[in-house]
Amino acid sequence: MKETKEPLAKFHARVDKDGRLVIPRYIRDTLKIERGDYVKLIVRKIKIDFNDKTIFVETQKQIISKVGRKGTAYIPNEIRKSLNIEPDELIEVVLLDIFKSEVPDEESNFKYVFLDV
Repeated sequence: MKETKEPLAKFHARVDKDGRLVIPRYIRDTLKIERGDYVKLIVRKIKIDFNDKTIFVETQKQIISKVGRKGTAYIPNEIRKSLNIEPDELIEVVLLDIFKSEVPDEESNFKYVFLDV
């Protein structure tokens, strides 16, 4: 049996003019993410080269955000500025952890255990 920490999910999202992104419904349902929970995310500014089928990660930052209505998470303005993220821009999001309606600490709650893999 092997134990490791891995991300819970990775997805692409558009950032609205107020700095919000939406965690997809199927991810929220699967992981039981509800309004008021906190999520630890890595937000990545990316560039996609469709000819080479390559995604370039230009820069990234880790944030913790409280989940709002309809699964929104907020990227603080200073983070958007440092990553040079514009409204309606496509970003990559890596979901690292969920904290159920409490202010999180830096310790991760989830781990993967591989059974006979």
